[in-house]
Formats: sequence, C-alpha cells, structure tokens
Amino acid sequence: MSEKEKQELRDKICQGLKQSYKDLVKRNAQAGAEMVIGDSMGNPKTVKASDLL
Repeated sequence: MSEKEKQELRDKICQGLKQSYKDLVKRNAQAGAEMVIGDSMGNPKTVKASDLL
C-alpha cells in the first residue's frame, strides 16, 4: 500500500468517525439526552446534546 493510499484511507476513516459523531449527537438531541464530553482540562462534563449542535 503506497503512502498516498494510506493517507486516503486515514482520511476516509476520520471522515466516517466525524459523521458518526454528528449522527450520535443529533439522535441524542432529538431524544433530549445528555452526553459526557471532556472539558478543556480533560475532565468529564455532562451537557445536553442539543448544546453540542
């Protein structure tokens, strides 16, 4: 596998992860759910999913 092919695969994986995260936040926001995220210091924080949109 060439370096170009490896980079393309990494890009596709990253794009898929970003889309999956967006879909998860949307579904949770529609359900009125909360999500746990990391704050700027890396500590867990609970927020409404709708606040992440």
